[in-house]
Amino acid sequence: MEGYTVIGRLASPKGTSGHLKALLETDKEGFDQIEAFFIEDDNGLPLPCFIESIEWESDHAVIKFEEAGSKEEAYQLAGRILYLPREMIAESPAEAEGNYGYLSGYEIHDEQHGTLGKIEEILQMPGQELALLYFHERELLIPLNEDLILRIDEKKQRLDMQLPDGLLDIYLDAD
Repeated sequence: MEGYTVIGRLASPKGTSGHLKALLETDKEGFDQIEAFFIEDDNGLPLPCFIESIEWESDHAVIKFEEAGSKEEAYQLAGRILYLPREMIAESPAEAEGNYGYLSGYEIHDEQHGTLGKIEEILQMPGQELALLYFHERELLIPLNEDLILRIDEKKQRLDMQLPDGLLDIYLDAD
């Protein structure tokens, strides 16, 4: 969604009163000021979900939304991506430590090969984040790390990279 930053994803319901586990891509600083997260509705428009409470556990948060009063209603929200308007994010996403989840939808441009395509999804792997995109009708997995990223243009939603020699050849020579 344009103008919004990915904050995390809702996982499974917890308990019977509408609580949901949330895997957030940021730390808990500043969440006491947030009244609502946004999810994408069926038309691609931002839909606010108002926060009743947030409890922090070791590796996730448990969120209770006003819109989910039961386990069944929580299941309707499970799996949804959580967004916040970009102007609400205090720190530029580019400055966040190793967190590239907000780049979903950005276009990758390589110095040598030109435009490769739009990032369909950011995959979280142990110690590494990968951008999933399609190039010449093939699925590509591009490693995201500061050594390969030249520039991030948030206004144009463009990621300029210098990919290692031979990385694209692995995918293109696979026939």
